Amino acid sequence: MSLPVPVVWSEDCLRHDPAGEVWLGLREPGTEIAARALVLRDALTAAGAPVTAARQHDDSVLGRVHDPALLDHLASVWADWEAAGLPAEYGRDRVVPYVFPTPGLVAGLPLRTPPAVHGRAGLYCYDTMTLVGPGSWAAIRGAADAAQTAADLVSSGSPVAYALCRPPGHHATRSAYGGSCYLNNAAVAAQALRAAGAARVAVLDIDAHHGNGTQMIFWNRADVWYGSLHVDPGRGLVPALRRLRGRARHRPGRGFHPEPAAGPRDRRRRLAGRARRAVRAGARVRPGGRRGVSGPGRGGC
Repeated sequence: MSLPVPVVWSEDCLRHDPAGEVWLGLREPGTEIAARALVLRDALTAAGAPVTAARQHDDSVLGRVHDPALLDHLASVWADWEAAGLPAEYGRDRVVPYVFPTPGLVAGLPLRTPPAVHGRAGLYCYDTMTLVGPGSWAAIRGAADAAQTAADLVSSGSPVAYALCRPPGHHATRSAYGGSCYLNNAAVAAQALRAAGAARVAVLDIDAHHGNGTQMIFWNRADVWYGSLHVDPGRGLVPALRRLRGRARHRPGRGFHPEPAAGPRDRRRRLAGRARRAVRAGARVRPGGRRGVSGPGRGGC
């Protein structure tokens, strides 16, 4: 009889309230809300899964995954926003950028840090959907701690662990956040496994959206393999599975992504096979109950 999968959870994950999102210029109700995490947690506990409290960690693993400037920004931007009077005087109740210092904007000039907090926001956030509020940083750190705690359990001998992370993470790059993601929880778990001695780690991303941030973070590293099984945006946001066709195109050390060819079942088998081969020498991730860390689907972005 198989043992129940431990669920790693931080109560701080409920403190993030984006209070909506600005999509295509209009403020709308948010989809990445605390209720999503509670539904998952309650269903898992009802099924008999034991809940393990996330343990707080220092920044050593986070500093390998993210630019320290991004960490400082996320930790302080709400306090700076509030100190500037933007909520009280202007009704701007969440941090949301409105200008982005892209290459086209700076046109080759040196990139500088804007003195105004509403200008700095666009240095690190690449969309207007990923808002920061008064409890966001506590939740962001709680999610990263949950991912790292699950990695600790696996490194200590647990065959598998489930990190219930909110907010999610796979769209966060080394130096920027977006897509409802702030810190990259999957990358944190992978780096924690490497720091604990795993020779190679695989990240198998089954979200409907491409985990651009995770792939970017490990793009030039052969010790972490990344595979994504996302939908083809050219065929609609969520096309019927029977219309999906794809084969995995592999780039050494850089993961792979689908392109037109075989059916979805063949592609999933190929992805699973590559994942198993890629991590023979170190920790393994699921499918198939292998050693590793899993987490909830992205959803809502």
